Amino acid sequence: MAPRTLRGLAAELSTCWRELGSILASRRLHASLHPELGTSLTPSKLRGLELLAQHDGLRIGELADRVGVDDTTATRLVDRLEELGLAGRHSEEGDRRAILVGLTADGRELVAGVSAQRQQFFADVLATLEPDERIQLVRLTEKAALALRTRSEELATR
Repeated sequence: MAPRTLRGLAAELSTCWRELGSILASRRLHASLHPELGTSLTPSKLRGLELLAQHDGLRIGELADRVGVDDTTATRLVDRLEELGLAGRHSEEGDRRAILVGLTADGRELVAGVSAQRQQFFADVLATLEPDERIQLVRLTEKAALALRTRSEELATR
């Protein structure tokens, strides 16, 4: 078997990650993991909720950047999360002009439940691998995520 070139491996990795991303973002997987949510929560809304849970209040622009959408789309996302009673807007302490978006108690409870279900899903996936492969997969995924984040930030500053 001929050694694979860096470009060939990069093409394989790109294909695998594109497929993985499609699977993880699919509405079908989302619905199977979270049937109780029905169609009210899309993967984008869940991503927004998860970001709000990680950061104790975000401005719309910050949320937009982290979700990867424009400010108008992020505003509509927040509007929908507010309608569902999962998020709310409030003034930033010390700067009444700055509006932050944060989770409600229902939003925090929902995110905790979704997180537990997702963790179980990944535990089931890892269970299909050998113990050493599990550790290696997590380690390499973390390393790749860091490299991707760094590269993305470098491109954004150009």
